Amino acid sequence: MRREKYQNISTTTEHADYEIRIYFPLKFEAFRKLYLDSYTDFVKSICTTDDWSDNSGGKSGSSFLKTKCEKFVLKEVNKKEMKMFEQSAGNYFDYLCKSFFIYYPTSLAKILGAYRVTTRVKGKASEMKDRYFFIMENMFYNWKPSKKSLVYDLKGSMRKRFL
Repeated sequence: MRREKYQNISTTTEHADYEIRIYFPLKFEAFRKLYLDSYTDFVKSICTTDDWSDNSGGKSGSSFLKTKCEKFVLKEVNKKEMKMFEQSAGNYFDYLCKSFFIYYPTSLAKILGAYRVTTRVKGKASEMKDRYFFIMENMFYNWKPSKKSLVYDLKGSMRKRFL
């Protein structure tokens, strides 16, 4: 897991410099090959996103973006959440591989990529911002709810949760 923990890519525009850190690039690449039809379609999809304004972000207040095709969701997370994912990534990948190869049923949303985007605005030395994102499948893509459908948001935490 250590060997390929992340890969950095840099790019620049006339207004800013960007560094994109791709977490677990080889693991996610293999994972996307299992679950997605086309990597090219995935990349095209995530390049065209809109704010998901009818999503509250829950207790964390996270920002969400949805691809125009609605297949994928980009969730902004904080540094602490990304660190927690880094620490549990081995178990996460093992679980989802088991789910795929031995048809182990799961309702877990699939994270298809994890990224940090660092922006440095040119001409403003102190203006630098890190943003962390998960790209996930949209659990509601092509879902047609019936009148009896119930949707639950399961967190695994009882803290400040009222049942």
